[in-house]
Amino acid sequence: MNIDKQQNIKTKKRKEIYELITQWALSTTAHGYRNIVNAEKILLKLIWIVFLITSITYCIYQVVLTIIGFCKFNVVTNTKVVYEEPTNFPSIVICNLNAYDGIIARADMDDILSEKNISQKNYEAVDFVDRAADFFKSSFEARALSNDFDLYTNGFFLEQMLISCR
Repeated sequence: MNIDKQQNIKTKKRKEIYELITQWALSTTAHGYRNIVNAEKILLKLIWIVFLITSITYCIYQVVLTIIGFCKFNVVTNTKVVYEEPTNFPSIVICNLNAYDGIIARADMDDILSEKNISQKNYEAVDFVDRAADFFKSSFEARALSNDFDLYTNGFFLEQMLISCR
């Protein structure tokens, strides 16, 4: 009687484990396990088991190869020196980044300051800069509106701005 009871407990535990594994296989997102449980014929179950074992083995093989390759710390560098005959040098263009010609701009500013009777003697340095900036702005705007101020004559010409080497 004791032996029957032990076998009964073992059988019950096996069924519980089998049910637990079946529930897991049906609820997992890994499709192979679900197909093994759902297959009705033993041949289909064996085919799915072979596919599953093969895919897991191949996955482990690829992971091991990747880890081994990483641990080798291989560096692949290809260096190639090519000599061209004749060698072409690139053309160089140097541009002047100043928008206005400083000499002409200074002359315009001096004209505006003398027109408004503003000199550095009458103001402190900071006040002079602030007052002069206000007058320059208003004077340039007034000249631009009356078409008296021409950027074309106050800036550099193309020949003065570009120096080309070929």
